Amino acid sequence: MSADLWRVLDRHRKNPGFAGREAELTALTGLLGPRPAGVRLVALTGPAGIGKTRLFAQWWEQLPPGGHTVVAGRAERAAPPFEVFSDALDGWLRQLPEPPLDEDGMARLGGIFPALPGRRPASGGGRADAVFAAVRDLLVRAAGPGGLVLFCDDMHWADPHSLALLEFLCREPLAVPILIVLAYRPAQAGAGLVAVTETARHHGVLHALELDGLAEAEADRLLSPGLDVPSRRALYREGGGNPGLLRALAGAEPPAGYLGSAELRTGLPPVLTDAPAGDLSRLSREAWPTAHAAAVCGDPFDPAMAGWVAAAEPDQLRDSLAELRRCGVLEPAPGGRLSFRDPVLRAGAYHASGSAWRRDAHARAVSWLERAGAGAEARAQHLEHIAVTGDAASAHVLAEAARDTLSRSPGRAARWLERAAQLRRDEPAGADRLALGQALTYSGRFAEAERVLLTVDLPEARRWRAKVYRFLGRYSEAAHETRVTQPSAGLRAEFLATAMETHGWRDATPADALAGEPSAAEAAACSLLAAAWGRLDRRDGLAHRTERASALVDRLGDENLVPELETLRWLAEAEWRVGRPGDAVRHLARGRRLASEFGQHFLRSRFSAGLGRLALAAGDLAAAAYHTEETVGCAEILASPALLVEAQVLRAGLGVATGDVETAVLYAQRAVEFASRLEDANLDLARRTLHQARTARAEPSAASHTLKLLSHREEQIALLVSEGRTNQQIARELDLSHKTVETYLGRIFKKLGISARTQVAHLVGVAGG
Repeated sequence: MSADLWRVLDRHRKNPGFAGREAELTALTGLLGPRPAGVRLVALTGPAGIGKTRLFAQWWEQLPPGGHTVVAGRAERAAPPFEVFSDALDGWLRQLPEPPLDEDGMARLGGIFPALPGRRPASGGGRADAVFAAVRDLLVRAAGPGGLVLFCDDMHWADPHSLALLEFLCREPLAVPILIVLAYRPAQAGAGLVAVTETARHHGVLHALELDGLAEAEADRLLSPGLDVPSRRALYREGGGNPGLLRALAGAEPPAGYLGSAELRTGLPPVLTDAPAGDLSRLSREAWPTAHAAAVCGDPFDPAMAGWVAAAEPDQLRDSLAELRRCGVLEPAPGGRLSFRDPVLRAGAYHASGSAWRRDAHARAVSWLERAGAGAEARAQHLEHIAVTGDAASAHVLAEAARDTLSRSPGRAARWLERAAQLRRDEPAGADRLALGQALTYSGRFAEAERVLLTVDLPEARRWRAKVYRFLGRYSEAAHETRVTQPSAGLRAEFLATAMETHGWRDATPADALAGEPSAAEAAACSLLAAAWGRLDRRDGLAHRTERASALVDRLGDENLVPELETLRWLAEAEWRVGRPGDAVRHLARGRRLASEFGQHFLRSRFSAGLGRLALAAGDLAAAAYHTEETVGCAEILASPALLVEAQVLRAGLGVATGDVETAVLYAQRAVEFASRLEDANLDLARRTLHQARTARAEPSAASHTLKLLSHREEQIALLVSEGRTNQQIARELDLSHKTVETYLGRIFKKLGISARTQVAHLVGVAGG
């Protein structure tokens, strides 16, 4: 085994950060059970970073000692014939005191296995089947009492001789059991590798294991415990459950969890401190300039633009792009463009180039885009890196691009506006300061937004100051901003939204005054009015208003809806009031997705809270806990009292539902205190939740009654769970299988309406006095 592969496997075996894959581990172990002699071939497939090597290392660590000989090799591009076999058997061969084969076998293999003891130069080759037979004999000789396990990694790079040998082994009868595990990326598998799997399938010895992304709960175990919940969720979204990608993004500077998708793919990529070189390390010297240029261009990119940025000749560009695709670095994108396989590769290619070269490359990118008549947004991605003080033209482009992307990429828009202000020699115009305030508000940076917006004397600034104050829970200041002689439709809508956040809001809600007035954001106005009529319990026309608002929203594409994303919050409330919870969940889920994707973190908390409330109402406590955790995390990051009240009320409600009454009382008391100080609309709900929690705390007999729903066996298991026993410990004590204990635990959760072992322990403790 090569030193590199040994280090990888050994690091994986000693690394406790392994999650999921129980079914795959069980499947591999099952293939080692009592079995006849001969080859079994496992096709272990999945994209780069998905954990193929990690899975094998974990399985290897769990194997009982002494039963099987385990060897591992890695295929490499442009490697000598049979390299993966030579790599795998190298360590075993070096330990042998004498030649393992007869003189003919040693002669045939002398040029293939440098580590053979007593090796002599190859005698001139011989027929392929004779060489294959000699390797087969060597594998049989290497087998332990239980057989041989041969792990072949990165087999999408395997040489034709190794693949032909594998086909031979699948057809051959053997005297010992040999399990061959081929790990490879199916997207890069050539015809030779496909032929191997087809031969194995034809002879009935193929076992396929395809690795998909981890579930979110599994992936979460790979992240640092100190990482906040919103960032954990964002990293999972960007990583798609791919463990390698997740780990790399988790080490990003700045944190990738706070970057939107657009920033990761087209902006300045983060520095990834824990990203393996991977496929980039296999590139030739000639391909690197094109990789650097493609990273500068951003994803997806025009190949011709990458050639211009790299200053590459046509033939050189063609060959480099072909190599980058063969190596799995680039993949096709719509419209004849290309993109990096993932943002980790783009970041690696970008930061591997020198800073002086990158500056020139960004300048060449701007010249290409100007010739192509590209818009401000495309040019701004490069101008921010090369513009100098006094460059008014670049400042104008950056400001224009920022205004165009305020709601789609608010963090980047704020950065462009701040950069434009640095480039100008005079004070930014009021419109640019307003745009900066809007971008900061969309980003949830409320304190900064307030400071900027207070310097803007434009009518629209009042609406945005009111929005900032509303999300900070400073409702009287928000209302003051909306009181003008002739308010715009947007300002009137903000007045209504502020009133609806306030305790006792019915006395000041101008729902009738707003009704029917034209608005540039018609869907937003209709949704807000429908929610207001629902709160007023005005049934006349409520269903019609809600249906109209829903139809308007559903006709809007994501990018058209994003500037008025809070629309979905109000629409969901109206739909819930008219008895359409399914539509409410659908619109809240859309809002949460868009808020996460486009970096509107302040609304992500609102949508998660809405989803949590609906899950509680439906009795789905697992979903309620998931959304509550995110709501609390977002509110704490944003440090918004108004969002914290909403989060605390939701957390208290979850505590009541799950029987965690002490937590429920604690959070409900905090919510009442905060809501009273703010005169928040959640005050009545907080008081009701506090009453429910205190009542539940005073009635432990209710827990005893709940436990009576369990069978005798379920009660036994619940008691052991409350004592902190694991499923394996419970199975041994009660003489049950691990799977049976899991089944019983699922029944306990369902009967008690809970979703966690800690809640079982709490109920048992309360029932016991």
